Amino acid sequence: MSAILIALLSGSLLAAQDSKPLPTPPSPGKAIQDASQAAAHDHPKFGNVEILTDTQGVDFGPYLQDVMSKVRKSWYDLIPSDAVTKKGKVAIEFAIQKDGRIAAMKIVAASGDVSLDRAAWGGITASNPLPALPSAFTGPYLALRVRFYYNPTASDLNGDTASRSVGDSVVHAAVLQDIADSNQPNYPKKALSDKVEGVVRLDVEIDPDGKVRSVYSSEGNLILAEAASQAIHKWRFHPAQINGKPVEDKVRIKVEFRLDGERIRTEVVWPETPPSVTPAP
Repeated sequence: MSAILIALLSGSLLAAQDSKPLPTPPSPGKAIQDASQAAAHDHPKFGNVEILTDTQGVDFGPYLQDVMSKVRKSWYDLIPSDAVTKKGKVAIEFAIQKDGRIAAMKIVAASGDVSLDRAAWGGITASNPLPALPSAFTGPYLALRVRFYYNPTASDLNGDTASRSVGDSVVHAAVLQDIADSNQPNYPKKALSDKVEGVVRLDVEIDPDGKVRSVYSSEGNLILAEAASQAIHKWRFHPAQINGKPVEDKVRIKVEFRLDGERIRTEVVWPETPPSVTPAP
């Protein structure tokens, strides 16, 4: 797989020594928004990574090598097997806070394939928290734009500017809560008699019309997973969309079974978006 996929970093990553300082914004999300609205050529490109905030003269090369090595490993673990036949590129912006926590994350250029977008997104969220920012950097956070390429062409690797554009609108599937509430799993009688409890995680494929196509258990007791799967097959979702066009999607659902009171709690846990927060001074 890795033989056909380009690593996130090509060549050494250098600090943006000549970046024009930006006024201190109230949050990482505002910093990214302000930087994205500036001309694309104002942001030096280092491999597949752009630094969107002022570096204060700090050499971020070694730091970004560590960061993107961690992200790349998480990304490779999530790349779908059929990516070997697909082409695409994804651009994601996010902020790294002083302690390494990720905030204000968003897709700004989609691949057109939700499974490829999801793998790139998960490569970042699965790496949270990242290493703390270098002590020499006194800013509250570092804003980045990172590009992920699947089976890239020569133009992709030689300064492709198309991926700089911000505009693709990506909306992932969202559960219709009233239908989900009406179709909660039942605690299996055998699990009760055997005193079985625990957490089940299910990967759910969703069609462009919002109906559940398939449910696969990725973790948990088989009896509990079967009960959860039967219920979730009846759920419905607001469809995922790219630029207003409905597309297929995948979500992960966590179902917790507890013997105490025969309690069952369901929760959609994927995608998990880091919050937009204001860093402490």
